[in-house]
Amino acid sequence: MRKQFCAFLCILFLLSSFSVPPHYAEAEESPQVTLPSFSYKDSKESTMGRALILSIGLFPFSYFYTGIVIGVTRYVAHDFDAAYAPWSASAPLSTNEMWTKIAISSAASLVFGLLGATLK
Repeated sequence: MRKQFCAFLCILFLLSSFSVPPHYAEAEESPQVTLPSFSYKDSKESTMGRALILSIGLFPFSYFYTGIVIGVTRYVAHDFDAAYAPWSASAPLSTNEMWTKIAISSAASLVFGLLGATLK
């Protein structure tokens, strides 16, 4: 009984989607809708502008993943010492490692931003 009711509802929905209400059958011509000029650009956006926006948006993700890679690399380089485990209260990064992390994540975000802008 339940399957028959569901089938009946499906058929009813299908049939109602094909029928046209009478007040739409005699519809008049609708007015033209124009978008305001600030909602779209007539010219193509610059590739460098798109690359910059993509790079800024990608930087937090690349910074996060670079931190994971550096943390795991330090852990492996120190023979799996628990003091350097990336998921615990590990030894803080040195100034050189911090600048390396920022440089790698900036370069990665710029590369992916340029790649995304050129493949648009």
